[in-house]
Amino acid sequence: MTSLVPDINKTIESLTQAGSDIWTSSACGVTRSERSIPALVDRDAYASTTNRIRVLVLGSLSGRQEDAVLTLDVLRLFAANDRNLSDKIALSAVPCVNLDGLIMDKAPENGAGGEPGIGYPPKDNFFFDLQNPESRYLWRWVCFQAPDLILELRSGPSILREVNAAASGLGQALGAADIEPEDSLLAAIGLGNPDGLAPIPGLRITVPKEQVASELDKIWDVISQRSLEPSPARRILDARRARSPLEIARILASAYGHKLQEPIMYTQGVSISGRLRLAELEPDGSSSVADIASIVEPYASGAIDPFGDSPQTHKLAGVIWGDELANLTSDKRYAELVIKAASYYISDEQGGWPPPTDPDFRTEDMFLAGTILGRAFQITG
Repeated sequence: MTSLVPDINKTIESLTQAGSDIWTSSACGVTRSERSIPALVDRDAYASTTNRIRVLVLGSLSGRQEDAVLTLDVLRLFAANDRNLSDKIALSAVPCVNLDGLIMDKAPENGAGGEPGIGYPPKDNFFFDLQNPESRYLWRWVCFQAPDLILELRSGPSILREVNAAASGLGQALGAADIEPEDSLLAAIGLGNPDGLAPIPGLRITVPKEQVASELDKIWDVISQRSLEPSPARRILDARRARSPLEIARILASAYGHKLQEPIMYTQGVSISGRLRLAELEPDGSSSVADIASIVEPYASGAIDPFGDSPQTHKLAGVIWGDELANLTSDKRYAELVIKAASYYISDEQGGWPPPTDPDFRTEDMFLAGTILGRAFQITG
């Protein structure tokens, strides 16, 4: 089975070299055995404006060799087509999603107790899933690429076309059935609000290897003739891209910067700072300033010591809003909190890490110390 993996990489490499103005090589995720999952990405895959129909081809979610081989054949046929398909269709692809299942000959499983072909939408463990990381990577990667059509390929003894709920019109044109199972990627991504976005049309084609060329011609013809509209998910992302910085700031401010609770953290402080900066730009910003003043009053009044008996850098940086609030209210107590936080840092004569930062002096220590010491310098000179 491992002999096919070099062929996947070689095919992607050859396509990107021959079509450097069209494609780039990439990866859509990492398997549990830490293998990158190769991907071929069109230059317009994430473009906000393009007249080309964005199609994402997915192969071998099953880990079956014949599915991966079929997908590679499709990519080669598309590249060799003399109809200038790439002028109309922006085609990206993941030739083999279940790479570990292919290499370990564990299809449809992945060798780690997972099965990348089912279990959608994934609901948790997006940062570390022990059994099915492929499904997490693929779901996020597909949703935020937001193609106009997902085309899943399977090898089989006869032609079967299936579509999800978001591709019903295309399904009628192709005489396709409803897709199964319900927890497959295409079925799940065609309903509701996948990843907080909107549905993406999906078409699955099961086809014998010897009929793939003629079947593809039919699909490209139907897609071109129907002039597929941008997918609902793509329209959502395009609308988000069109937002002004001020609109985005208001959205963030509606969710963040409304608490400063023990143990205070620099993340809370950054949120409060963000709300203050937005308040300076808003006609009615004074109400936000007053709200923030009430939130931080227990710390400014001394009723609560924000740093406790053993101050740590993440707590000290929790008051990075102090100088900003002092400037907006002329209340020096807020600036004094910043100076108090800075006073906990001890200079090291040998040029080493300044306590109370971590002895390892990581990147976050540089930020946490710098953001407080820099503000304290601005206040005191």
